[in-house]
Amino acid sequence: MPRRWQVAFAFWAVLAAAAGETNLPPAFVEDMDNLPLSESTPLGEVVYALKGRDPEGQPIKYGLVGTDRFSVNADTGEITLVKPLDREVNDTMKFLVSIEDQVPGGQNNLVRVPFTIIVLDENDNAPYFKNSPYEVDVPEDAAAGTTVLRDIAVEDKDSVGDNLEVGCADSPQWADACDTFEVVAVVSSADQFRGALVLRKSLNYNDKQFYQFKLYASDGRQNSTAHVEVKIEDIQNSPPVFSGSMAAALAEDAPVGSLVTTIRARDADRAHPRAIHYDLITNPLDFFVLDSSTGELKTAKPLDREALADPSSPLNLTIRAREIVNGQPITSELTMATATLSVTIKDVNDEPPRFNRPEYSVEIPESLPVGTPIPNLDMMVMDTDLGLNAVFGLRLSDEWGAFVVEPTKAAGSAAVTLRLNDTLDYEDPNRRKFILVVIAEELHTNPRLSSKAIVTVVVTDVNDNAPKFTEEVYSAVILEDATPGTRVATITATDRDQGRHGSDGIVYQLSGNGAELFRLDNRTGDVSVAPCPTPGRAPCLDIETRRDYLLHYKATDDDGTGQTTVVSLQVTLLDANDNPPACATAAYRAAIDEDATKFEPELQA
Repeated sequence: MPRRWQVAFAFWAVLAAAAGETNLPPAFVEDMDNLPLSESTPLGEVVYALKGRDPEGQPIKYGLVGTDRFSVNADTGEITLVKPLDREVNDTMKFLVSIEDQVPGGQNNLVRVPFTIIVLDENDNAPYFKNSPYEVDVPEDAAAGTTVLRDIAVEDKDSVGDNLEVGCADSPQWADACDTFEVVAVVSSADQFRGALVLRKSLNYNDKQFYQFKLYASDGRQNSTAHVEVKIEDIQNSPPVFSGSMAAALAEDAPVGSLVTTIRARDADRAHPRAIHYDLITNPLDFFVLDSSTGELKTAKPLDREALADPSSPLNLTIRAREIVNGQPITSELTMATATLSVTIKDVNDEPPRFNRPEYSVEIPESLPVGTPIPNLDMMVMDTDLGLNAVFGLRLSDEWGAFVVEPTKAAGSAAVTLRLNDTLDYEDPNRRKFILVVIAEELHTNPRLSSKAIVTVVVTDVNDNAPKFTEEVYSAVILEDATPGTRVATITATDRDQGRHGSDGIVYQLSGNGAELFRLDNRTGDVSVAPCPTPGRAPCLDIETRRDYLLHYKATDDDGTGQTTVVSLQVTLLDANDNPPACATAAYRAAIDEDATKFEPELQA
């Protein structure tokens, strides 16, 4: 039995003996003073059981005085926690426990003893930020490593647990905040933290004007957060930026002074933006003028889309925007920006389809096959308008119908061909030259613009006709003793072709057995007796040797290299008295009857 309980029991025993009584008070047999108890003890848990006894063996009752956090079972002495403990409110609890005997018909003895419970700490409190929320302004040119906040203070009422950890809490809404800022610890223990918020990388006001995120604090079990807002201060370190569309369009017949578009630019430094000055750096063909203050772009002179190097492409203008400092536009990387404006000049039907030349002249041979394109024409038609304004048809004015035009329809541009549609004949004088008119006319416009070109087609002769004689066989008669040079005959042919392909280019030839006895002028066709030493006698013409000569007479055009026609020339000799009579033998013998009147057989000389 603990000593203080023994003393109390002995004291009451002495008093009872002095009074001559035997009713002694009960006493506790165990001491629960300074009982350690965790503040996390669950409600309803029995935390201790009082034990006592009465000297006379009388029944006893237990009780508590001075606390409402515990209750006691009067019969068993079990003490139960009925209200939660909190070490941070009371780390010790003092109250009285009592024990009382039950004396039948007599006076009960009540004994009270002071009692102390020591409340043990548990990690049941979250750390807390002392001076949150945090707000701070940071210039956008602050360097990485700059301390943004110096007074991040966190405390924890509990004295148990891990050292406090403080950091940036990741959030999908501010995904890059924890990449931009970090918490650096100065002091860290289980119940307090001192640190600073430090910049990890450079800032840009134009990208983000402020950050909102949370810091977390953790003691290993409990967590808490604090709101942080960092506002970025703008400084003059960004050039102007253009806004709005950088494309415009207007009709090419827009009057001078027409508004094309309004250029808009602003200082990218938004806190204290500067005024902007505009000017044109490139202005193709000087079509436009730009107001330096308002940014209004207007036409400076009449437009001509077809005058552009590439009418199908937009016109690109370079616009410069400069910030105005002290009344003057400043040119530097931080105060100037350029942009390209694309201006589309919309087509107006102001151009007809045009030929690449107003007149064409070609030569074609009369032998050109039907269906063949005329060579060397090199005809092009172009309509520099756009869309339906550039669709045109092609037709041919040709009274003979000798040619057709291809294509009959085109858009924008076309290579034009004239194709032979009928046979040619140079020998027909009416078809040696054709004057054609090719007309190109728009199909879907009002009015329909058009143009025309003159094509002169000259048909050239080809050697397509052979020389032609009037007779198939020619005959001539001449005395056998005709002197050299005597004309025998003049035989000529005609040729429908022209020049050397025709009659002017015919060359004659005489051949056959005996042709050497005659001389031929191969251009005039004159046949005469060839020179010979003994006219009338062999080897010259001699009827007694040969009466008839059947010769080949040939006419060849193209100066003797072209087409050929051959006829027959028969020369017959007439006898001339160029030989004396002569007997066949020197003597003739015959017999005759005396009464005969003639020789039988006849006597021949």
